[in-house]
Amino acid sequence: MQTMQNHKQDLVSIIMPVYNSEAYIRTTLDSVLSQSYTNWELWVADDLSQDSSRKIIQEYTGKDSRIKAIYKESNSGSADSRNQAIQKAEGRYISFLDSDDLWDYNFLEKQISYMQRNKAAFSCCSYRIIDENGDEILKPHIVTPELVDYH
Repeated sequence: MQTMQNHKQDLVSIIMPVYNSEAYIRTTLDSVLSQSYTNWELWVADDLSQDSSRKIIQEYTGKDSRIKAIYKESNSGSADSRNQAIQKAEGRYISFLDSDDLWDYNFLEKQISYMQRNKAAFSCCSYRIIDENGDEILKPHIVTPELVDYH
């Protein structure tokens, strides 16, 4: 059984700013809920959306206690939304997710495993660009370099 200390030590805080994302946010949230790595919290920071994003966020916070919301009183942009969510984050790891992005079901598992194996303080990953139907529109996908340094 995982101890509370290990639970907190391996916790991933997912940071997701939202602004008028009703068209995609359900699919994005479902991609988080379907992760094979389950030790996460998701901080959704709504930047005063004018569509039904807040209602959808409320629906999902009611479904899973790992999903937590910040409802901002004024629109101040995605950077401010991310920063407010980071301040609330309790995880050992922080992962950024935009409200129109999708994760493969084993994304977090692979990334955390890689970081632990390599004692990495930071990692980034390759990605695919898809259209609103989920069809890949750019082939091959965008591949990040294997090693990046501060220079």
